[in-house]
Amino acid sequence: MPDPAPSPALKCVRAGLENNLKLPENQVLKMAAQTSPPGPSSFSLRVRVVLSCAVVAAAIVGTALACGAGSPAIDCPDSGKDVPERLCEWGFFEGDGARQQPVDGVVPYTVISNLFTDDAHKLRFVALPEGGTMTYDANEKWQFPAGTVIIKTFAYPHDARDLSQGYHLVETRLLVHEGDTWVPHIYRWNDEQTAAERFVPGTRVEVAWTDETGTKRNQPYRIPSTDDCKICHGGKEKPDLLGLRTRQLDLMVDDGNGGLKNQIDHFYDLGLLDQKPEPADSRTRLVDPFGDDDLVLRARSYLDGNCAHCHREGGDAQSSGLWLNFENQDAEHYGVCKIPVAVGNGGGGLDYDIVPGYPEESILIFRMEHTEPDIKMPELGGLAPDEAGTELMRAWIAGMEPKGCGGTGG
Repeated sequence: MPDPAPSPALKCVRAGLENNLKLPENQVLKMAAQTSPPGPSSFSLRVRVVLSCAVVAAAIVGTALACGAGSPAIDCPDSGKDVPERLCEWGFFEGDGARQQPVDGVVPYTVISNLFTDDAHKLRFVALPEGGTMTYDANEKWQFPAGTVIIKTFAYPHDARDLSQGYHLVETRLLVHEGDTWVPHIYRWNDEQTAAERFVPGTRVEVAWTDETGTKRNQPYRIPSTDDCKICHGGKEKPDLLGLRTRQLDLMVDDGNGGLKNQIDHFYDLGLLDQKPEPADSRTRLVDPFGDDDLVLRARSYLDGNCAHCHREGGDAQSSGLWLNFENQDAEHYGVCKIPVAVGNGGGGLDYDIVPGYPEESILIFRMEHTEPDIKMPELGGLAPDEAGTELMRAWIAGMEPKGCGGTGG
């Protein structure tokens, strides 16, 4: 089946990347390039331009948009397809994109609590249309103008002990805001690391890398289908964003000059937000699940980043009654002495999602440690269990005051 014709918003963002406009040099902030989740976050942030494509309110209802013309920013043959066949055709990165060096107008960002994806590192970027801003909200997901593209590359370091040795890129995922929904596109990198081509059906690949302990790893990695992307991002009918919200973005990052700068405040200083955020010390934020903060905060932050996109009120797993989003303070709703709903084989013969003081009797741990597709949690995202995440959950549950649940719990 041929691809549908691109929306005006998609056409505009492609045209805009070919027509970058410079902002004054005093608006440039260069930050040291490094991405190594989990752990302290720093990244390269270089913003001097906005995309020169006028996205007006009419885009929301799908009417025609006025896009500027211009010459391509990089040397990449045009496939002539409505949706580019090669990642380089979008023009998000310098050259073929293998260095992941964004062009002006493509803004790197990072999050506090990463969704585990078989230990892959993630390089994140956002591209806004000209004049477009991110609609800030202290509690809910941020909103974005039509024509916005969210870019995320999944990669493995050659040696996690020395990130300067670079990465092996596996895939780059795009979410394109088409006005009334987000449309996913996946690009798979070739073994030579010279090009990424559009890939729809999903597959498994083998990856090799050296981890933080110096252990050489060989493991499978699952590239999802575009339909899988829709499922994780809120459903096939109307996909949405996951991590772009205040509690995930509100962290200090390396400013490249030996100092630190709040990421959200920096966005505002660059004119990327529609309003001035409240002071940083009054914001609700997650914490690094593997940092030094309070165990309960770390556990709840992990669940928010790894489970709450489905397990929340209004999420795909709402009917389970297990709501793992950070703002939920109802202990039964986040699993304490909660009897699961229609869990089937996924319960492992256990009775409650969480038994305080007894991780081995908790269904949450059983499902996190499992690898069978019909039992494992999260259902999508990775093939192997998250060992560090599971240990964190074990410590959290073991630290709860034992009170038993209907006769269980020792």
